[in-house]
Amino acid sequence: MPFDHEQIARDSKLIKDWEDRNKYRIFKNPKPLPTKEQIRYSWIIHTLDIASTIYALENRENIREGNPVLGERPESWEIVGLKLTVLPFIHQNSSEYTMTYFNTITTAVVAHNLYVIYKYE
Repeated sequence: MPFDHEQIARDSKLIKDWEDRNKYRIFKNPKPLPTKEQIRYSWIIHTLDIASTIYALENRENIREGNPVLGERPESWEIVGLKLTVLPFIHQNSSEYTMTYFNTITTAVVAHNLYVIYKYE
C-alpha cells in the first residue's frame, strides 16, 4: 500500500499545532481553549500596553508604573521582558472565558494609559 503523503502532511501539521498550543500548559487543562483570535488580540493589546507605558514613562516626569512587580520607574527591557515571560503561560493555561477577562482588563489598561498620557501633556 503506498503512503498517502498529503494525509501525512496534514497529520504532521495537526501534531505541530497541538504541540505549539500545549508547550507551556503546566497548571491545568482549560476547556474550552482560547481561540486563535483571542490569542492574537492579546498579543496586540499587550503590545499597545507596552508601547503606551514606555512612552508615558519616557515622556512624562510625573507618571509612575502601576505594576508592583516592575516598580515605579522600570526600564523598557524590564517591561518587555515581563510580558514575554508571562504571556505565553497565560495563553497556555487560560480558558476561552478567562482570556476574554484578561483581554478586557488589558484593553481598559491601555485606555487608561492613553488617558493619563493626554492628561499630563
